[in-house]
Amino acid sequence: MIKAFIFDFDGTIIDTESLWFAVCQDQFAKQGQTLTLSTYCQCIGASLAVYDPYRDLAARMGRPELAQELEAQARRDYAERSTALTLREGVLDLILAAKAGGLLLAVASSSDYEHVATYLQRFELLAHFATICTRNDVAKVKPAPDLFELALDRLGLVAAEAVVFEDSPNGLLAALAAGIRTVVVPNPLTNQLTFNPAAIKKVEAFTQIDMPGLIAELSLKN
Repeated sequence: MIKAFIFDFDGTIIDTESLWFAVCQDQFAKQGQTLTLSTYCQCIGASLAVYDPYRDLAARMGRPELAQELEAQARRDYAERSTALTLREGVLDLILAAKAGGLLLAVASSSDYEHVATYLQRFELLAHFATICTRNDVAKVKPAPDLFELALDRLGLVAAEAVVFEDSPNGLLAALAAGIRTVVVPNPLTNQLTFNPAAIKKVEAFTQIDMPGLIAELSLKN
């Protein structure tokens, strides 16, 4: 029986991913450089340890010592533009329906807690989640399974009792490594990427998810 929904945050609940990519692309363009999605996607849903656009740009400029300054500028640019961000269409309805149906809710994000909690508070969602697992809590972020395994542990559940909602290939790989069935809901940026076909479902928007039907389908397969 499905007892919990575990949500990725960036790109899934709010499409921060598309904005970050736009900010980084603009920064590269100002230096006469090009940042492609095929390069940038390495860090989507993961961390800058996988691919660091600021170190990359600083190296291309021949000024590796500027990496931290470039990152600080990008964060300022992001902060100025992020005020226009909204919840992804249909995600609030799914969260409320899950709560009304007695499901537990969790967030498992490769970002830090302050980043995630700030947005959840802004949109009055924080109280809906039984636990929020972030990079502050684990040794390895996605595509390692640690975040999802921690969420299961905190919820007191096993993998078969949860469903993950993800937007990125790295996030999907992490959920699959944790043994949790996953629905992929890509945003306009990650919809251009290739996903592991092991996802149980891939939809264009949360509005296409029939929660009772999904729960019934997966419960029968347990």
